[in-house]
Amino acid sequence: MTVDRPNELFDISQMPPTGAVWLQEANAFYLAAIIISTIATVAVVVMAVLHFYYIHYYISNEPIQDNLYYLASLFPIMSVCSLLAMYMPRCSVFMFTICLTYLMVCLIMVFNLLRNLFGSREAISDYLEGENRKILLSVPPLCCCCKCCPPISPTPLSLRHLQWMVVQSPIARITIEVIFVVAFLEQTGYDKIVIIGQILEAASMLTATWACQMIIIVSQDKLQSYCFGTIFRFVNTSQVFVTLQKLIFDLVGKYHGFDSVSILGPIMKALFWNNFTLTLEMCLMAALATYLVSPQRSALFDLYGQRKHHPGTPPLHSQNDDVV
Repeated sequence: MTVDRPNELFDISQMPPTGAVWLQEANAFYLAAIIISTIATVAVVVMAVLHFYYIHYYISNEPIQDNLYYLASLFPIMSVCSLLAMYMPRCSVFMFTICLTYLMVCLIMVFNLLRNLFGSREAISDYLEGENRKILLSVPPLCCCCKCCPPISPTPLSLRHLQWMVVQSPIARITIEVIFVVAFLEQTGYDKIVIIGQILEAASMLTATWACQMIIIVSQDKLQSYCFGTIFRFVNTSQVFVTLQKLIFDLVGKYHGFDSVSILGPIMKALFWNNFTLTLEMCLMAALATYLVSPQRSALFDLYGQRKHHPGTPPLHSQNDDVV
């Protein structure tokens, strides 16, 4: 009795080239783009080291430090992943998934940073109720045109619900990606599952962004001196670059808007130029963050004045004190 060998899941010859083959056969135009992206990525990593130093040396509150370490890692992680995808086309989709998942983690860190600046959800609730402010549902990216939506009271429970609306996003994305892998290996309804999964991923991401917007809009006046709104805009802008920009590049690639290099297919060309653009954008935003959220401009760096004039002195207050 013999068992027939099953059909291959995919044809190796139809896959994108390996990194070694790609670097050997890429033309000068693509190699120049890789070199430029490499330089931009090195610059991002150097600026990230500077950001980590500022966070470690000029901030006394350890939970806030932890949140900012995650946020400061956004630009280098996205830039390095995009650069690796340019060197190794076969891992482009995987690297893109890492970028998008980490971006969702950063939304959680933004919410946690807000909570840590106030001290707790109860402190946020007390401040908003003391200012007689309600949480508006009619904010982008969802319900922004639905002015009839009633506001909700900023109770600790409602704030916890908003937090879970943010936390669900990376969990949902990882779960859906696992389902994609299983469906691909089983080869059962894979195309339909991908479409449904992409819709769910988009809904999950929009829900997380919506929850962040709701709480940030009502509390941004209190946190203006900490450049909190600027930090959130960096994360939000990165999200636009990663999602909307990729959609545009995919459409251009689908209709053969890129050059006719035969070694890469239309989708892989779209991913390559999307990754190239991302490395430049991350370099630009890292430079802007270095300037706009510097110790001189943000109250987050509470030890800056003290350690600028008296280097090496210990902090004058406990790291567990509430900041706001």
